[in-house]
Amino acid sequence: MLIHPYSADWNTHFELIKAVLNNALLDIDFSIEHVGSTAVPGLAAKPIIDIDIVYKDAADFHSIKTALEAIGYFHNGNQGIEDREVFKRAGTSHHEVLDTIKHHLYVCSADSPALKRHLITRDYLRNNEWAKAEYQQMKFKLAEQAGQDQKIYADLKEQEVNKLIDSFYHEPSTQTEINDSTQPMEVHHHAHHDHGKKTWKSYFWEFFMLFLAVFCGFLAEYQLEHKIENDRAVELAKSLYTELYEDSIRLNKVMDLRLEKEAALKYLMSYFAKADFKQEADSAIRAMAFAYITVSNRTIFEPSDGVLMQLQSSGSRRYFKKQSIQDAISKLSSSINFIRLRNERELLFMSNSLRTFYLKHLDYMWLEAFMNSGKISVADAYLKNNPVTNIKPFFKKPEQMDRDECINLAGNLLLMMRGIKLTTWPEYRASASLVMSQLRSEYDFD
Repeated sequence: MLIHPYSADWNTHFELIKAVLNNALLDIDFSIEHVGSTAVPGLAAKPIIDIDIVYKDAADFHSIKTALEAIGYFHNGNQGIEDREVFKRAGTSHHEVLDTIKHHLYVCSADSPALKRHLITRDYLRNNEWAKAEYQQMKFKLAEQAGQDQKIYADLKEQEVNKLIDSFYHEPSTQTEINDSTQPMEVHHHAHHDHGKKTWKSYFWEFFMLFLAVFCGFLAEYQLEHKIENDRAVELAKSLYTELYEDSIRLNKVMDLRLEKEAALKYLMSYFAKADFKQEADSAIRAMAFAYITVSNRTIFEPSDGVLMQLQSSGSRRYFKKQSIQDAISKLSSSINFIRLRNERELLFMSNSLRTFYLKHLDYMWLEAFMNSGKISVADAYLKNNPVTNIKPFFKKPEQMDRDECINLAGNLLLMMRGIKLTTWPEYRASASLVMSQLRSEYDFD
């Protein structure tokens, strides 16, 4: 299938790539935007992450280009779109993140029309359910017309989808038809009748009835608006509650696997403290492969904050009238941001320090056999104790392994994981639980 259902993994994949790019572009003034359909929660898309690196000063482009080339990209021109430079993987080296997650990388100036189009389209789709539904339906239809062929689909999309996106920028104008033809006016003559002058009571009752009619109309409109706002608040409350409930289940699953990683790291620290690195090390190499390499939504908890983002960006939080709910949501948002910060630090450590270590000392032929030639993940191979019989488990270049460095690498990752487990996650759980409790109490749903 060309178009895949929305996956929360897409945001995780973006964060992984963003962490690598942030590390590569140090000392440069830039920002990184997740754009395209994968940046819109709930929207089906091709599973390819679109990323814009944005710079303000034109002089910074050369520095960004040089930094990207250093981590395996090459500049592929602007492909006919001004101020949007395309960068692709050169294929000269393999990167654990950049060469396993499909993505499109663009470098744009802050004033780029292409960038503005990316951001306006993304934000509009995030904040307008009708537009997201219409866009998604059109993409599925075009994919079927293209016979799931990517090139044909791209041609059809260029013709049709861009028309829909263009409609997001301007509301349709209204036209008033004026009939120029006139009909002769029929004039009737009536006899004049003197009904006499109105009394003050007549004027009073006319005024009172007019006032009553206006007041009743205002009251009916107010009641209707209040009902619409209340219905919208209940709808948003249920969506937010469901999102938090599903995240709590997912967090429990992530925690279970991370406890396995903690156990593997504790074993590695004990092993490195007294081992002869030149001897066979089946258990240690298995533990190292699992603890150092495994990065996925099974081991990194990324809160699904699609509804929360919609509340923040569209002004929908105003539907929640109770101040305690507003305060609870603000606290939840803060805890989610802190989770992302801790995740980014952990991923940076894994992609830099740990990756350098296992690239030097892990036998990738053994790893290939351990994963059954890529048929199972490293995590599953470790948990199932998958046997490797044709290759002996030895560390590569054991003479270059420093005992203290080995212990400290495993210990530092263990310390970071415990920090998230003992401080960051409990704060998030408490914030999420408070929001769910407030929503249940205010809107009376299970």
